[in-house]
Amino acid sequence: MSFSLPANAPLLLAFGDLPDPRKQRNQHYPLIDIIAVVVMGIICSADDFVAVYRWARHRGEWLISMGLCLNGVPSHDTLNRVFRLLDPKNFNECFMRKRLI
Repeated sequence: MSFSLPANAPLLLAFGDLPDPRKQRNQHYPLIDIIAVVVMGIICSADDFVAVYRWARHRGEWLISMGLCLNGVPSHDTLNRVFRLLDPKNFNECFMRKRLI
């Protein structure tokens, strides 16, 4: 799966080594797209995966211009499924270890 974020993008630096729990054939969206959409959506007051999806859909062109969601915005079901599969300890370590800004 390809994406066009620069190699030094803060999100890639923070979450680049987070293991992707999905099987290869189920990876239509890069993990970094899913993480970025959820983190930014929550920062912008989304309080569930449906609200995150709506937030991202309204900003689709901007996300693409930033090198994210080149395959479209993942559905709220996809966001939920991936976050259920992620190891919370690994996610927290990535989130806390690196500064995102």
